[in-house]
Amino acid sequence: YQIRGGKFEIGDQAFQMDALFQPGARHRFFADLAAKRVDIDALSDIGKDGSSGGKPAGSGEPDLAMLSAFDADISVAIDELVSGKIRASDVQLAATLRDGHLEAKLEHFGLDAGNLTAKASTDVGGTPPTIRGNIASSGLDIGSVAKLAGQSVPLSGKLTADMGFAFRGLTADRILSSANLQGTVGIREGKLPLAVLADAKDRTADDITGLNLDAKIRDIGKPVDVTGKLAWRGQAVTFKSQVAPASFLAGGSVADASGPISLSVSSKYLEGSISGTVGGGGTFKGQVSATSPSVDKLMQWLGQGASRSLQDFAFKGDVDAGPKQFSFQKAAIALNGVKASGQGSVKLGEPLTIRTSLNFAKLDFAALAGSGGATATGKQKPGAATDAPIDLSFLKGLDAKVDIQADKLGYGKVFAGPVATNLTVADGKAHLSVPQSPFYGGTIAADMTADGCQDAASLDLNTAIAGAAAAPLLRDAADFDRIEGTLDATVAVSGVGKTTKSLARSLGGKAAAKFSDGAFRGIDIAEVYNNLVGLLAGGFKQDQAKKTTFTELGASFAIANGVAQTTDISLLGPLVRMDGSGRIDLADQTLDIRLNPRVVASLSGQGGDVAVNGIGVPVVVQGPLFAPRAYPDLSALAKDPQGALDMLSRLGLPTGKLKLDKLIPGQTGSNGDGSGKGAADLIGDLLRNAAPRPKAPPAAPEPAVVPENGNTENATPPPPSSNAGGEAEAETAAPAAEPTPVDPQVAPDSPETPKKGEIDTLLDQLAN
Repeated sequence: YQIRGGKFEIGDQAFQMDALFQPGARHRFFADLAAKRVDIDALSDIGKDGSSGGKPAGSGEPDLAMLSAFDADISVAIDELVSGKIRASDVQLAATLRDGHLEAKLEHFGLDAGNLTAKASTDVGGTPPTIRGNIASSGLDIGSVAKLAGQSVPLSGKLTADMGFAFRGLTADRILSSANLQGTVGIREGKLPLAVLADAKDRTADDITGLNLDAKIRDIGKPVDVTGKLAWRGQAVTFKSQVAPASFLAGGSVADASGPISLSVSSKYLEGSISGTVGGGGTFKGQVSATSPSVDKLMQWLGQGASRSLQDFAFKGDVDAGPKQFSFQKAAIALNGVKASGQGSVKLGEPLTIRTSLNFAKLDFAALAGSGGATATGKQKPGAATDAPIDLSFLKGLDAKVDIQADKLGYGKVFAGPVATNLTVADGKAHLSVPQSPFYGGTIAADMTADGCQDAASLDLNTAIAGAAAAPLLRDAADFDRIEGTLDATVAVSGVGKTTKSLARSLGGKAAAKFSDGAFRGIDIAEVYNNLVGLLAGGFKQDQAKKTTFTELGASFAIANGVAQTTDISLLGPLVRMDGSGRIDLADQTLDIRLNPRVVASLSGQGGDVAVNGIGVPVVVQGPLFAPRAYPDLSALAKDPQGALDMLSRLGLPTGKLKLDKLIPGQTGSNGDGSGKGAADLIGDLLRNAAPRPKAPPAAPEPAVVPENGNTENATPPPPSSNAGGEAEAETAAPAAEPTPVDPQVAPDSPETPKKGEIDTLLDQLAN
């Protein structure tokens, strides 16, 4: 039986048909159906008058066993298939039935610019039947596919698939309970608008674009591997994930759905991963890790406020999170190189609320403030000028209470510890109170407040130090290594600045320090007195191995505009007393101090009188803190050269070792016979850098006085012209003098006149 060119209509839908029926032991049926346009919605309305007989929908399962009695070949070709707004073109469907085995193929399903193909097969005699097949697509529009399924999704792009499937039974319940998938599904050039996060000025700025992903399904009961990349706010992001669909499908609703998931993302400003259980209500419980080279740039990328001081960041720990808050346990955290471990909770919002307890090996506030740099790591070269920015504006977005346990706590290179304290942040201000804690062999107590509410950061600091080792503390604090001893100090300062240097320049307040049982490095004042002639002739050479010991050294400072001024430096030590004054520039890291040490006839130390009479050679300390110069100001001896000799003699020092008499041998002094100048007078002249008075106009020469022995070589020249200042010509030969007694402590030496070059050198030194 055959039909050629047959035509019929179903609900105003026109079809053409060619058919052939061949009866026999196994009947065979062939049919080719064709239509120009078919509206699925119109066909589905047929028979909805409620008079349909048979079993209610869903009350039973279709029985395919009747198909096992014959064989068939059927093809369907539809130029346009319409369902609502969906338009499919060139739809080609074929089905073949042979000996109870049914195979159907969707050979072409044109949807927009894409194409969908599928095939399925089953043995119709199975109870229930098992259907296996495959779906493949390329270039399908995601929105159109969603509409085909009666859904609407914000995602646009192209869908690709090569997916095998299998299920048992023909009811929805059986299909869902037995379905399995294997293959890949992909998205190409996807776009996902994120209007919730978008800036009103440019709502396209926050769209996810360039979404390309591939999901590989090995088994519906096993995790799905997802890999892909996208672009967001100008940055490329790659991601990788594993998710178990079966676990989510087991939930009765989206809110109840949950299952294991792992996700890792990689971008320029964020590397992160999660591994745990995700709930449909936006919950997560599992392990999280995240790193960023710049929190500042990461937050800007996320559209949030940030601070330039927040740079490298790392987090790893167990997290229990909800839509608006999360807590963490067993966490390792790092920010700007400062590492911590502990637990806490964070509540999202404005401000960000943090409650946590953290343990630090080394808590460096300089690094956290963004001013640590090389100083915080200890790698800065001595004296290197740094002016790092300070940005505390991030404090305005925090409400924090942090309990701190730190092995070391401090700023830059200066640390105390171990320390137990707490840090609070509220209303843009951070407050830290450090109870008495170990500090460089002594103790320290401190109270600090940092304010980030204004354009420039402000700082208030109050500190009390007791019994600390001065040398390592001053070296770490200011690269200053010229004082050693035990330090007691108080500091109360405040300042405002956008950079470390401007903050230092603004510092104001007061400070006081007392050093005990210590020493000045670089100069031995006692040796200066024992070697005056050598210093005068050869100059002072600083020697780091030299020290001037003391029992007590103290000073107080008034600090204004970053400069600490003092006028009450005092030192007590065996045979030495000292006062002084000067300034330390905290911004430029320089100092200029003048010390007035005096050698005295007393061995008393602490508690002694600093105003003891004595001969002094002032010491000048100048230059950068990391490498100051310390040298004696020898010109001060010019005020009282004879007093210097007398004082050294009263101290019991062997003045003969100074060999001052060798400058002019055989001279006893102007207080002798009045015939000429003594050694003390000449030293005074030289130290005053006195120049000889101009010579009187030439006069008639007087005869030389010839000794009784007639030796004219030792003739005494005529006396010089009168000089009210008691000065003598430098080039004039010294007058003869009575022999001076030999100092029994000095080995007898033959008198020798100083060389002219030595005198010139001395004069040059004093002039400079």
